[in-house]
Amino acid sequence: MNRAPGDESRYIVCNVVVRGAYRRRGIGRKLTEAAIAEARKRGAKGVVIQVHEDNAPALQLYSHLGFREVAAEVELRLEAIQPVAVLDSPGYHVRPWRPADGPASLELARLVTPQVWQWLRPLRPEQYAANRLADWGRRLTDRLGGRRVYRLAALHEEQLVALLTVTVALRRGEHRLALLVHPDHAGRLEAALVSRALHTLAAAPRKAVRAAVNREEKSLLAVLRDYGFQARRTLLTMSQDFQS
Repeated sequence: MNRAPGDESRYIVCNVVVRGAYRRRGIGRKLTEAAIAEARKRGAKGVVIQVHEDNAPALQLYSHLGFREVAAEVELRLEAIQPVAVLDSPGYHVRPWRPADGPASLELARLVTPQVWQWLRPLRPEQYAANRLADWGRRLTDRLGGRRVYRLAALHEEQLVALLTVTVALRRGEHRLALLVHPDHAGRLEAALVSRALHTLAAAPRKAVRAAVNREEKSLLAVLRDYGFQARRTLLTMSQDFQS
């Protein structure tokens, strides 16, 4: 059990694992109850736990102990990239991301990322480098890690409303695609930006592409499925708040 890095008044219950031969004896329940009790003792506001949706026994246990689902992340995978045409985005200006876009990008990320995920994985300004020196450092880190990162910004009336990040795996691993879209513009940009991502990846080493998407982002999920992405697993984030 650890403090949530984005909100130290909350605790993360993690890795509740029971050997197969000892399951169905209530051990998992007792361990989880002990973790909850310890968090209360330390004055926590609540606890958070994550579980895959297909883990029915664990999901049932956590629900019985008072946890409720607050967010769900769908992991999708595209096995093979096919050449695609780049679609237009009428009413929007799409251009390469610039370091000066950092503050607006961070603001967008904080807006569209569920709060509970920000407790678990805090969004930090350095992720959206706002100066050239920091941007250079991020690029160097990516190169040393065998990655090349492309970012595109979509603007509407000079306001940044979407951010596409394509991570090309030059050596190991798989390519990754991430897209942030302002809720007011959902359903208008996803197809155009995903088409640009796949067009870029068509020239990269032949690897699968992964994307992790908030299940509430229906438009993006539909576009990814239209391009051949298949859902692999869904990770649920569950929370239990303590009464003061």
